Amino acid sequence: MKRFFLSIAMALLVLGCGSDNAYDGETGLIGSASAGGETATFLKQINNNVLIKNSVLQVQRADVAKNAIAELSQEQSSANLQAAQQQATLFFNTWKRVEALYVAKKYNDTMIDHPSQIDYFNIGKGSLTSKLDNIYASKFALQDLLFQSSTRSTTALEYTLFGNQEGLDVNMTQRRADAAMVMIEYLIEKSDVIAEFYKSSSAFVNSSEESVGIMINQLIDSTYKLKEWRIGDAAGYTQNYKDKPDASRYEYYKSFNTRASIVEILSAQLEMMQEGLESIASQNAAANEAKAIIDLIKDAINQINNMSGLLESNPVTDETKTLYATVNALQNSYSSLISALNFQQDIIEADGD
Repeated sequence: MKRFFLSIAMALLVLGCGSDNAYDGETGLIGSASAGGETATFLKQINNNVLIKNSVLQVQRADVAKNAIAELSQEQSSANLQAAQQQATLFFNTWKRVEALYVAKKYNDTMIDHPSQIDYFNIGKGSLTSKLDNIYASKFALQDLLFQSSTRSTTALEYTLFGNQEGLDVNMTQRRADAAMVMIEYLIEKSDVIAEFYKSSSAFVNSSEESVGIMINQLIDSTYKLKEWRIGDAAGYTQNYKDKPDASRYEYYKSFNTRASIVEILSAQLEMMQEGLESIASQNAAANEAKAIIDLIKDAINQINNMSGLLESNPVTDETKTLYATVNALQNSYSSLISALNFQQDIIEADGD
């Protein structure tokens, strides 16, 4: 398995004078006080209309999912199970938006581990499903057994509610339903922390030039993981799984939600571009790079929406090859944007797992 780490190096490249967006020794990316003020305005738009909006929606959807799971805990009927599955899926999709744009880790060290505590996809080497099966077969108290973040993650909740695939073989017992309650309560707690951080912190808006670099580097990282982890690994396009496709590597293989989750990630990126990053790029002579990014995001979303079948049914098709190539081009376009804006790109390293 791969793990990837962002280096914490975020610095401006000092360029020679003469270009429109040259570093001026004082204001960094922005070449004038008025332009700097405009950047702060655009960052405030992104903060309010993207980061806060999505993180608050995540909490709201988690609360609705909790209500549905509470009904399931009362009665393990097919109708209650289906309702819990539907609401949990909406929560998962909103989390993909928040995770894709997760810049909070760059402003406060206490926020670094939240994504891995919420989402266990592509983390660790052991079998989470086997661990959960052992917990469900045990007679010990669930609260004593579900103490690791992995066993309370969205990954664990998906398996608990859906079984191996689409609920066809899920044995929804009382213990399993009670475990889902433990998980969703934990996920609400973590989601609350993220939403409160975005609502209360002014660091993203006030850091101005630094925030632009952090934002684009997060988009690069998000796009790389979309390409490699969420598309390429299952299709056998990546180095670790070259020509060895396996649909079970998809993030939401059990719930058949892969396509929707990918659209959510790309839609979040499009929001960030259209709510301010495109304008920041345009005012700093990088309009063409921003337009190329928006066009590629829309193209990728259109490709997914027009796919002829489920990715979980057949991960290797001409459609997935085209999508993989488009997301790769998107990653490169983000790199072009960060270069055009005179920022340094964070290094993404593989640990060889």
